[in-house]
Parts: sequence; structure tokens; C-alpha cells
Amino acid sequence: MLGVKVEKVIVWAAVMLSVVMTGCGSLRHSNGGRTAQLSPPGATRADRGSASAVEVPVRAQPSMSALLTEANSWLGTPYKYGGNTRDGVDCSGFVLQVYLRALDISLPRTSAQQQEFCRKIRRDEMKPGDLMFFSVHEGGNVGHVGIYIGDDKMIHASSKVGVVVAPVTTDYFKRNYLGSGRIEAYGKRLASESKQTAPPVDTPGDNTPKPTPAPASVEPVRPQTQTPQPQPARQPIKTVRVSPQTHPAAEIDEDFFD
Repeated sequence: MLGVKVEKVIVWAAVMLSVVMTGCGSLRHSNGGRTAQLSPPGATRADRGSASAVEVPVRAQPSMSALLTEANSWLGTPYKYGGNTRDGVDCSGFVLQVYLRALDISLPRTSAQQQEFCRKIRRDEMKPGDLMFFSVHEGGNVGHVGIYIGDDKMIHASSKVGVVVAPVTTDYFKRNYLGSGRIEAYGKRLASESKQTAPPVDTPGDNTPKPTPAPASVEPVRPQTQTPQPQPARQPIKTVRVSPQTHPAAEIDEDFFD
């Protein structure tokens, strides 16, 4: 009888160990034996993250704003292995729900599948809303995923404290970082929205100021000179001598009356 009880205890322990080692995903979609335990026993509080809010950039495109706002609404949700609701969620379930609710974009269920679903991008190409992938143990395969929110931070479902914001510059995340990816549908929306909000380019049109024509040269007005009219030939001046009886001692010059 005692042997039967011991055997049952051993079987129960083996089942619990296999559950812990399944991976950051649902029981139905495991990640090939990878553990969901993101934070090791020696991880600091900074590695696990905090409950600080997600900041939406002032000039964020509508899709980016919607995605970050939805992610922020999950802060404080408890971690639950295989969970997919606000009552409890795991890392890949959190990412799946944020994209589905905010943008109606469907993603695969596990972190490994989500990495394959993404277009790989460099670390310096990341934009808020892109995904970051990590191994649980240094040198391992993908076992964890988070949503990059800018300023070297991500929001993720930590197995220790639930959905939190965490810096990705800590030693733990730097050691276990495996790459970043962008969901194609999300990238296309950002590109389309960037074009719609871009300032218009000035093109010549009816309202374009036209160059002012150079003033026509104006010839100076020259004073008109009157052509002198020919003067009639002067008659010789006649001096009339009057007898002293009529005009005494007088001579009349006709030129005086001209």
C-alpha cells in the first residue's frame, strides 16, 4: 500500500515538473520543453520590471497609439501559464491579445511561432510596438516575448509579477536577447499613416507668385521746339521829317511800336 502511494507522489511530481518546463505559451501550444520562468531566482527587481505606465509618443501614428494604449490597459494583470484573459495571461498570450484587440491583427499563440511570424529587424530599427524575443536561459531557444515601447523599455508578462514595464538594458535581458521583429501588417499601417500625415509638398500652381515683368523702358520726353516762323522782311525804316510847324524838333522811329 505504501509503495502505491510513493508511486503516485512520483508521478505527480513528474507532471508538475513538465508543466513548469513547457514554455511561455499555452499547454496546447508548447515551445518544445522551454520553461516559462523568465526571471531566475537571482534576478533583481529591475529585471522583473515595474508597474509604471506606458508612454505614448506625442506624434505616434494612430496604430501605434492604439497598440500602446491597449498594452497599458493590461498593466497589473497577473501571470497565468497558458492564460489568455485579464484574469491571467502569459507572455505570448499577452502579445496576442494586445494586437488582436487594438488592431484586429491575429498572431500565432507561442513566442517561438510569433518570432517566425515577424519580419526580423535590427535592434536600432525598433519602433514602439515591435516585438523582442529572449531565451529563458542563456544560449537557449526562444522562450519569452515582450512589446517594445521605446526608451529601451518593453511591456511584458513576467512570470514573477505579471504584466509590467521593464528596461531591456539590464544584464539579464542583454544576455538572453535573441532578436527583434516587426509584424508585417503593423509595419504597413505605420507606413501608410506616415504618408497621410506628412506635410504637403509645395508644387507650382495657380497660386504660385508669378515673376514681375521688368518695366518697359520709357524714352525721356524731349521738349518740343517750335520751328521759328519766318519773319517778314523788314521794311527799311523810314524817317519822316516833319516840318517844324507840325512836330517841332521830333523824329518818329517805327521800330518802337513792334
